[in-house]
Amino acid sequence: MAEDPEEIERLWIVEAKRRAQELQENPGIGIPAEVVFKRLRSERQAIEHGLADADAKRTISNEEMARRIRSWQI
Repeated sequence: MAEDPEEIERLWIVEAKRRAQELQENPGIGIPAEVVFKRLRSERQAIEHGLADADAKRTISNEEMARRIRSWQI
């Protein structure tokens, strides 16, 4: 079951603030803030899609995934 949307939002805000502070404290790390926030948006979108899949029961068990991976191996 997906977590509470408000809790997810709170966690994202905390992470965004942490990364913004890291950029301010280490301006020489060579990663523009725009890149960091674009990546954060992308990560958030991927998580939201995953949560929607879980809510819609479009998931498989770990055991089934392991079986599928083994079937790919020669």
